[in-house]
Amino acid sequence: MDIPKANVMEFNEDCWCCLRPSGTEPKIKFYIGVKGADKKEAENRLISLKSCLLQRIDNILN
Repeated sequence: MDIPKANVMEFNEDCWCCLRPSGTEPKIKFYIGVKGADKKEAENRLISLKSCLLQRIDNILN
C-alpha cells in the first residue's frame, strides 16, 4: 500500500486515535488513547471513542 506510515488525529478532552497499515498483513491497525480524571472516566471515554470510530468505519464500508 502506498499510504503514510501513520495518521494521528487528536480530539478534544485528551483523546487521540492513530491508524496505520500493518507492515506484515493486509489490514489497518487502530490505536486509541484517552485521559480521564480517574480510571472510570478514562474507561467511559475509551468506550465512547471506540464506539464512535466503529460507527464511522461502518458508515464508510456500507
